[in-house]
Amino acid sequence: MHGYAYGPSYTGFTLLEVLITIVIVALGLLGLGALHVRAMRDTTSAYLRSEATVLTQDIADRIRANLPYVRATPPSGNTTPLPYILELEQFSALAQPTLLCLSAYCTADQLETADLWQWREAVRSRLPSGQGKIVISSCVAPATGDSTECTTAAIRTWTITVYWDERIDPNKPEANCPAPHPEHPLFACLRVSVRP
Repeated sequence: MHGYAYGPSYTGFTLLEVLITIVIVALGLLGLGALHVRAMRDTTSAYLRSEATVLTQDIADRIRANLPYVRATPPSGNTTPLPYILELEQFSALAQPTLLCLSAYCTADQLETADLWQWREAVRSRLPSGQGKIVISSCVAPATGDSTECTTAAIRTWTITVYWDERIDPNKPEANCPAPHPEHPLFACLRVSVRP
């Protein structure tokens, strides 16, 4: 008897199957890589925002610690600026005080100067391109709760704003800032209001 030949029998994978598998695995790895990059960017953003939160809390605590000075009423006609004010223009130009009040006795105004300088140094060292400003955003009369002049014995509200650069792409904003930086509108920011 003659046997019938059915052709050669192939086992294993063909080259086409191997190439398709390689393409599918490569696409999966690219997706994982993109996911990892995004996770790292989000982690960095969360870290910088938590640093900014700690820094705003730090200066708020410093303001509260110097409460008698903060709540003092300037004498009538006094041109002394209100305490704990730091505009953006002053931020970089702030000079190191002669007394840092770390171990020596300080007056209240010396403590304010030391507090502002130490806070500025912390913002600059802990945030990329870090800057900050502190302004009095509102004043209310203690008895009535109505808005009043900030030069009286008003209850003052400070607004603390910290700016930093967390952009990966220098032309694309990474965060929306409610009070954009005048020179760097793409910077991220954190704003906190404090009423000691």
